[in-house]
Amino acid sequence: MRVQSRRAGSDAERLRGALRRTVRAYERYPNFFRLVDALEVVTDPAVSERFMQFASRFTDALADTLVDTAEHERAAIAFVTSTVVGGVLRGWSVRGTPISRVYERVDEVVDLVFSPRAAS
Repeated sequence: MRVQSRRAGSDAERLRGALRRTVRAYERYPNFFRLVDALEVVTDPAVSERFMQFASRFTDALADTLVDTAEHERAAIAFVTSTVVGGVLRGWSVRGTPISRVYERVDEVVDLVFSPRAAS
């Protein structure tokens, strides 16, 4: 991720952008998401270890977008938003949920996480 993009806008805008870019990449390459989805449940230790490294890097990248959020909250926000995006992408991939709905859910989860109500 470029340093300039990490500083532009709010944490909500940066996180939303990162999640939307993720969705757009999987939208362009749906078979890659199907592969990632399949690898998530493989029990072979060599495969599962690599998958966990991949998943951890993605979550870390999301946490890195949160430069104005308290450090102790970054990992939790990254985990929750990553989990939601994975779930709605799975719905798109397996059940045919429209991709527009995936983008809507991304916006909803980011709005929820950063709403004043959630902060109190």
